[in-house]
This record gives sequence, C-alpha cells and structure tokens, in this order.
Amino acid sequence: MDELGGRWHAKSHGLACVGVVGVLLAAKQNRFVTSVQPFFDQLEKSNFRLSTEVVHAVLERAGEL
Repeated sequence: MDELGGRWHAKSHGLACVGVVGVLLAAKQNRFVTSVQPFFDQLEKSNFRLSTEVVHAVLERAGEL
C-alpha cells in the first residue's frame, strides 16, 4: 500500500505494509521477475511518482546497476 492514509490505518490495526517498491524488490529477490526496471518504466508512464534516488537505490539493491 502506498497511500499515506491507508498505511496509517493498516499500521494502527497491527498490519505490516509493503509498497510497490517493496513488492518489486521481493519479486526480483525471489526470482518471480528477472528485472524490476521495466516495471519502473511502466509506473513512470502511469504518472506514479518515485524519486530518482529511490529508483536508483532499488535498482542497485536488485543488482541492475
């Protein structure tokens, strides 16, 4: 979940939250996808906002830099 309000409500009920970036990284680490870069490209086209720093950090952690 990436919406701040939704995260707050989930956490207030004791639920753990994982956003899009966390899901993508887990998918790569568990070999469900071979690359996260195409997903970042699609997110960018859909006006999903991620900072360049976050994308860079995830790509580095995923071994794609």
